[in-house]
Amino acid sequence: MARVGGNNPADTTGRFIVAKFEHDTARPVDGYAAPQLHTHAVIFNVTQRETGEYRALQPQSLFASQQFATAIYQSELTYRLRQLGYEITAGRSGAPEIKGYTQEYLDASSPRSQQIREYLERAGRNGKETAEIAAHSTRDGKQIQSLRDAMEAHRKLAAEYGHQADAVVRAAHDRAQHRERTPDSHQKAREAVSFSRDRNFEREAVVDERALVRDALRRGMGEITFPQVRSSLAARLASGEFRQIDDVRDLPGRRFTTARVIEAERDVIYRMQEGKGQSEPLIPQQELAAASEQQRFLSRVQRTAVEEVLYSSDRIHGIQGYAGTGKTTVLSTLRETIEARGYEVYGLAPTSRAAHQLNEAGIPTGTLQGFLAASSPCAENGREKHYYFIDESSLAGTRQMCEFLSRLSPDDRVLLIGDTRQHQSVEAGRPFEQLQQAGMRTAKLDEIVRQKDPALKSAVEMLA
Repeated sequence: MARVGGNNPADTTGRFIVAKFEHDTARPVDGYAAPQLHTHAVIFNVTQRETGEYRALQPQSLFASQQFATAIYQSELTYRLRQLGYEITAGRSGAPEIKGYTQEYLDASSPRSQQIREYLERAGRNGKETAEIAAHSTRDGKQIQSLRDAMEAHRKLAAEYGHQADAVVRAAHDRAQHRERTPDSHQKAREAVSFSRDRNFEREAVVDERALVRDALRRGMGEITFPQVRSSLAARLASGEFRQIDDVRDLPGRRFTTARVIEAERDVIYRMQEGKGQSEPLIPQQELAAASEQQRFLSRVQRTAVEEVLYSSDRIHGIQGYAGTGKTTVLSTLRETIEARGYEVYGLAPTSRAAHQLNEAGIPTGTLQGFLAASSPCAENGREKHYYFIDESSLAGTRQMCEFLSRLSPDDRVLLIGDTRQHQSVEAGRPFEQLQQAGMRTAKLDEIVRQKDPALKSAVEMLA
């Protein structure tokens, strides 16, 4: 991406220049340069736009792509090593390691790693940043060694440990010559993509393509390739299982959702819209004034919210309540009136802490997860009509909300309480916010009453 400057978004060019330097030994320790095949890739801070203009790189997306690129690199390396007959095990951070070497030989042939570990032990510290400092602080000066000298040193060390490398290579060649037909790698790629789909869409309704590829490659490490994963993704996109999101933000790459997520979101909105005007108001218009007179202890905003809920003819209603606005008092007032109208009031919340807050309003409450795990918390009173208060609704995911609404009886009603500006659901989706955007009637509690001191209240309002 090109950094354009000012308030202009970065321009995705897809172009950069990189110089690669291939090394086959580590930095020497006491004159011994251990074998370590690796490549240094140096990216130049320049890219070219379609206009031909050269600009500096916008690096954020390069950093965001690190795990994605690492997964491709490690997957390709593991796959090719296995094709050559090597037995592979996952090492630190999932990096492939070849089986067949003793730990003693690996330690002896990795003096640089041992040098850094000893430094960290002496310093009494650990962590990635400290290890980087240690690597710079302990390294010997670079030495130019001939290939012949380096190989002689490697072979001398290998001989002390029984020539393990020769045995590993011979075994790999033998396996490669007598390798049996492996299971269908394309099927394994499809299974890996399914795993990645389930893992990522459990928590997010929209997922970056790089995350899907990364987790699929990690799942099928060494058995599938990046092109196979990309092909499986393309097939699912063509079939409609995945849907590409036309993102308004200027981000590189593609972002996907699934048909299942869209269907659940539409179902939640449909049930809200289907219930509009389908219930009798809890208090007729002519009785609202008298009821309001009995609620003089409420603030003007609180009384308005109570009246909106009680006079609503919708099966699903909302309260958007900010912190410190007296929500517990409002819910307690609503509970008394709703119970007097013959409803059994029951509270639900995505967390046990939020459930405790509903209990303070005199509402018997359980968790939303507990409700969904059971057939119904009020199954023994199946003929009664229920009025459900769901607190902290912004913490409920789309799947939870969809399943909850599908279990309602025709006479049941729901009051969703929450704040779209606070924490969102751990699971995928934001149904409380989407329902408001789709037209769910929502009373507002936006006047802070917790703080009485004018100066303190003003500060809290500014923070809010």
